[in-house]
Amino acid sequence: MRLRTDVLQPMIRLGRLLLREKWRKHLVQYGWTGCASLGAVLAALAWAAAAGLTQLLRHSPQVDVFASLNQLWLFWVLAGVFLGRDLTWRIRIDRLMAFPLAGIHRAYALCFLLSFASFPLLLALLAFEVAGWRIGRPSVASNLAILSAFGLLVASIRLAGSIARASLLQSDALPKGMRAVACILVFILAGCIALSFFHSGFAMYLPGAQFGLVLTGASFSIPLLQLAGLVLLLTLADSAIQRSIAFSGITGPAAPESRWLSRGSLLLARGGGPAVLWRISLMGWLRHRNALMMLVFGSLYCFCFTYLTEPDGMLLFYAFCWMALVYHAYLRGNLLGVDHESVWLYYMFPQPAEHALRQKNRTLSLLQAGMMASVMLPALFHPVPGTDAASWLSLASYAYSSLLLDEILGSYFSLRYPDPIERSSHFSGGMTAGALTLPFVNLFFLAAFGPAAAWARRFAPPAVFWLFLMVVPGAFHLMRSAVLPGWIRKTMLRDREVLISKLRVISP
Repeated sequence: MRLRTDVLQPMIRLGRLLLREKWRKHLVQYGWTGCASLGAVLAALAWAAAAGLTQLLRHSPQVDVFASLNQLWLFWVLAGVFLGRDLTWRIRIDRLMAFPLAGIHRAYALCFLLSFASFPLLLALLAFEVAGWRIGRPSVASNLAILSAFGLLVASIRLAGSIARASLLQSDALPKGMRAVACILVFILAGCIALSFFHSGFAMYLPGAQFGLVLTGASFSIPLLQLAGLVLLLTLADSAIQRSIAFSGITGPAAPESRWLSRGSLLLARGGGPAVLWRISLMGWLRHRNALMMLVFGSLYCFCFTYLTEPDGMLLFYAFCWMALVYHAYLRGNLLGVDHESVWLYYMFPQPAEHALRQKNRTLSLLQAGMMASVMLPALFHPVPGTDAASWLSLASYAYSSLLLDEILGSYFSLRYPDPIERSSHFSGGMTAGALTLPFVNLFFLAAFGPAAAWARRFAPPAVFWLFLMVVPGAFHLMRSAVLPGWIRKTMLRDREVLISKLRVISP
């Protein structure tokens, strides 16, 4: 008993420390009001989900219920792989090795147990429990079975996503044998999912259907045993993979120099001065998971929608150009937020401090310009009726003007209302002043530019129309190039201590 206490005591103390630190960070980022409001919204969504799940269990055949739960499991795994978020709490094992846990396996076990300490998971569990109670199974045994099956379901999702992400994003940190095992497991997982679409009987062996058997009360022991066996196999594989990653010295995706396609560092080769800052800023956005995912999703969605709908006017193109600005609004309005842990480095560069903010602004404009180009690209395949070169030049003038306007406002809000943004959180930074103001300002600008351009083209001489298309972006460009740099320099030097104090996450 004494040995067991000596083994568990460090894990218990470290677990309490991690939980207290997580709660402290939530309070620093959101405050009591933010945590309470977010909890209320999530609780309302969980209650609505419980009501919808109850209707599904009562009025739908079991086959449809199992198919829906399999789809939920599949989308949950895909979200964990591509977005890095599966509603569980993720803790980097390599950061725990400095604590006296006496072994990687205890650190892995602690991370696995703490992964269930998630408020969204608790609400999801309550939704399933309420649904099971409403359909007439309020017994203690059924509730315990649903609790166990839900825990095993979440564990299978977390482990499958972890193995897939390791094989896709951290393969260079794995030995060849372990890399082959991870890839084989991913192929087996993908093959099982693909086979379930063509063979309905095989779909019953997926974790979603096994959880459905427990939830509907059709069976308890066999589904729980099958889920436990799957989780055990995935745990053995994932623990070995995470052990290799933790001791490899590579905690993230491989550096560009290790790829044959970018030997010599494609983005950082050649040039000096502002060119290096521009490339570093661009690389920062491309390595920022949320910024990159919004770029990819926004570009594909805008292109596919405008290509498939074949709009008969310019209004839809204007609307989608405005929407392209909204995707990155919380980053544009708080450019210093993602660098909150290293913002002091801006003042250590050999170039003036405002150069770093300027390059972050312009590289983000490059990403948004790419999204706007995806909006206009379908017009090459499907000509839009009733449009000519003047219509597209007007749209281009609006797009360029809106980007310049965003750079001006983004610089202002980034320096006046800075707020730390955690890269690992999808919600951090979404309620800042810049994130809330920029979309409405862009909407007002669209409402003013569109009618003004249409009136100038219809009622004014052609020279006035062309002058309007050049004057609006020219004025914004002059303000950005002549007025804004001096104000940024003065503000960053004058409010240096204030900026660093507001952006730090650790409270005094």
